[in-house]
Amino acid sequence: MHSSITEYHNGPSNYVCAGCDCLGIFFNKFFEKYSDYFTPDKARTFFANNVDRFLYSFGTGLSYKSKKIPANHSEKIKNEVQRIRSYEYLSGSTLYIDSGGFQVAMGAIEVSDMPTFLDAYVNFLHETKDLFSKAFVLDLPPAESQNRSIFNSYTDLENMNRISYKRFATFEQNLKDKMIFIYQFRSPALYNIWNKFIWDEGLADGYTNFSCGGLVANSATDQNVPIIVYSIPLADIVLYAKTKGLDNINFHVLGGANYLDVFYHKLFAKHIKEVHNVTINITYDSSAVFSALAVARFLPCFDLHDVLSRVDLRSICLHNRFQDHLTVEDQLYKMMNDVAIHYDFKEVNKTDDPIYVPNEKGSIVLSKKIYIYLICCYFRVYRELEMLSEKLVDKIYPLYKNGDYIEFTDICNEYSRLLNQNKISKKHKKKVNGIWKSLDVITNLDREYNKHLIEKYMSADDNAAMHSGGTLELF
Repeated sequence: MHSSITEYHNGPSNYVCAGCDCLGIFFNKFFEKYSDYFTPDKARTFFANNVDRFLYSFGTGLSYKSKKIPANHSEKIKNEVQRIRSYEYLSGSTLYIDSGGFQVAMGAIEVSDMPTFLDAYVNFLHETKDLFSKAFVLDLPPAESQNRSIFNSYTDLENMNRISYKRFATFEQNLKDKMIFIYQFRSPALYNIWNKFIWDEGLADGYTNFSCGGLVANSATDQNVPIIVYSIPLADIVLYAKTKGLDNINFHVLGGANYLDVFYHKLFAKHIKEVHNVTINITYDSSAVFSALAVARFLPCFDLHDVLSRVDLRSICLHNRFQDHLTVEDQLYKMMNDVAIHYDFKEVNKTDDPIYVPNEKGSIVLSKKIYIYLICCYFRVYRELEMLSEKLVDKIYPLYKNGDYIEFTDICNEYSRLLNQNKISKKHKKKVNGIWKSLDVITNLDREYNKHLIEKYMSADDNAAMHSGGTLELF
């Protein structure tokens, strides 16, 4: 399987790299010191064919300690967006602006300051509308920690979100075309609130970009649900699109960047086109590239047997055997130079470009030069994942159409094993077993049945204390 994707295909993946301000810092420092390895122009070609979607948050710089909105907050964010847009190697890329709603809902500002934060975000979007490609509306879900100090009740949450969504509903169409309507669904209370917004109050009217939240925060309970969880909001949005006569929409899965998730995205998109004749582009985001390389010290890599393995980057592991004939160190240089050869980067070698180097204090650290090469390798994996997933979807979709559940599920389980370091876990088995039913959910577009699934399997995600809480004055 892996051998079939050794050629590079034109065009990037649908992966959205969160934290692009950090990416900019790393690459700028690289070009200051190592421009003889590759130029910004060559980097631009790499990004254009692997990852060209980047995310920066309006919530950057908010403090959970002070809980105050800095006086110059919007100006700082605007300056950073302008800086990101000035990078030659990111020219032509798609820049997403996150609203910072997660930070706000987690307590980065006081509830009484939420309207002020909303004003600041709305004004920022109008001032910078020529700088960004897409931006998320400001949604305010319950705090992940279930902290009652944020919202005392679901009435408070509903009222504040209604105020926010109504502001975005008034945007002129040219700006609304850039906005992403976030659908919170991950509990009966949230599902009911957002269904009011969409179906009863018309607050999704005029949008062609949609998203769903609540996947990362509640991922621990996903295995109890007999479907791929986000198929519920996906089905609802497809129904909404058909109701409004939309035949081409975008759908962003906040998080949704696990390796097997990429397969779901491709399968669901094909199914929606086949059954409903709606073209849907499903994107997903993560900042895992930074935590994986800099903190956890691992790199995903397809081995000789098409298994997506974790290459342990720790210095003590470099001489371990990754394959029968390669050490971890050899494998890393092979991956880096595969990228280098194709994109005309300078090739790296053990003598001139060691993976670990001493810093000013004499400690051994990961080379900044090598770190950039490894980021490129990481991004390439998502492009490869999408290509593999597209080929697998073409292979198995006829099985679904013919009702061959056993062979369909067997092949999906095998693919899951390949993406999970050659292991089949109970969690993955449950998720794979839910694929077929998820396709049925997307076929039927039955809101009553979707509500039943949420009430039966996601009631625990409601905060019982918020149902009995009081109501706050928001102004």
